[in-house]
Amino acid sequence: MTYRIRKRLFIALTILFFATVPLIVLLTQGYRVDTENKRLVKTGGIDLDIKTANTSVFLNNELKKETNFLFKGIIFRNIIPGQYQIKLEKNNYATWEKTILVAEEQVTKFFDIKLFPKELHENLILKNIVYANISPNQKHTIAYGQNPKNNTTQIFLINLENLNINPILNPENLQDIRSINWNNESSLFSITSKNSAYIGAVDSLENTKNWTNFLLNKKSTAFSLNSKIIPINTDSIFVLETNTDATTNVHYLNVNKNIAKLKLVEKAIALDIVDDQIFYLDSGGILNQISPNDSSPLELTETAIVRPTTTNAKIQIQKNSDSSLIINRGNLFLWQRGKPFEKIASNVENAIWGKEKILYWNSNDIYIYWLKELFGPPRRLPADTEHIRVASPVINADWASKEEAHIAIQTSNNLVLAEIDSRDKRITTEYKLDFVHNFIGNNLNKEAVYVIINNDLTEFNYR
Repeated sequence: MTYRIRKRLFIALTILFFATVPLIVLLTQGYRVDTENKRLVKTGGIDLDIKTANTSVFLNNELKKETNFLFKGIIFRNIIPGQYQIKLEKNNYATWEKTILVAEEQVTKFFDIKLFPKELHENLILKNIVYANISPNQKHTIAYGQNPKNNTTQIFLINLENLNINPILNPENLQDIRSINWNNESSLFSITSKNSAYIGAVDSLENTKNWTNFLLNKKSTAFSLNSKIIPINTDSIFVLETNTDATTNVHYLNVNKNIAKLKLVEKAIALDIVDDQIFYLDSGGILNQISPNDSSPLELTETAIVRPTTTNAKIQIQKNSDSSLIINRGNLFLWQRGKPFEKIASNVENAIWGKEKILYWNSNDIYIYWLKELFGPPRRLPADTEHIRVASPVINADWASKEEAHIAIQTSNNLVLAEIDSRDKRITTEYKLDFVHNFIGNNLNKEAVYVIINNDLTEFNYR
């Protein structure tokens, strides 16, 4: 190669280098050519946090990626700004589909995406069940009915995680069962019949204790239809007794210490119990707290609820005991320790806690109310509200996932699973279920609901 050729080649490569370096720099900084609008733009991205494995991901109807058990998250980088159709599909599952707007230098994120099956997976747990009561932590249920092995009446403790079934008691007549109640921690349960009562612990069923004689001697009305027993431990209980005016008296009994402290609380409009602490709304509209060792209640609020009534009054204390939801006259109040009542909404039938938000409903409307700022996406501010309306009146509602990104809505004949994120459109899945039968509750760990249909305790899984 001659000197002249080498010189020309060097000059050409130098010109090419200086010509391509700016382009390479622009590409590394996220610039792309928008061929449709014939301009250079900065790109964005799409980040999909998909909880359902083995999902096909389509971008503008073109299959791009598939998730698996290990890798569920999908990220599209260097996307030209504009609108994109994202569709997620899986065999026998309802489709998730949205129009997503991508902006320059922004990644559009969707967290906790779930695909729900087109049909619920049905699993029979136990036949010939009359009634069941699921624990607050949703891991166990106590059911009573007929033992299939010997056709005797039986009370069972069922572990909903592994569906292990343990017989507990053999009552003479199931029609005499008055109530089954759990403590707030789901570790203890009480079973009350017409003439007897038992206290048991989930982790030691063989030590289930008969309280009948002690209650007959200390509190004979414990077996009334107007009473229920909340265990504190296997040696001490609260007896909640409903008065004719719908207020409640609370009695404390300890079998080990032979204590019967009657009327620890008198004429409470509504109450909730956490461990051995009673939180109750009195007739003056003041929230109080008292334990068996207290000589008098502690007033938690300086202000009062106006004209409180016993009709449909409810209290739900958060587990840390520092805040509470209170429903009175259809008004939903938030109490936080050291603060006055804060009215959240009117015309409310029921409400439940979330981790950083509240779920409440009435008639055909469900609301999610944010307590704290969530940077998103989408970003939420305190007191922001998301509204979901369904065609049939709401009987019950609950969170449908541990991430609390979805809710389960029970109507008279439908189970509706709905995502909270309503960007573009809210994705919902409906199932026909006859909830005239007894609806027990759900289990977020297994993503299942439990129903007694024709006396069969049945699990419907939506994972």
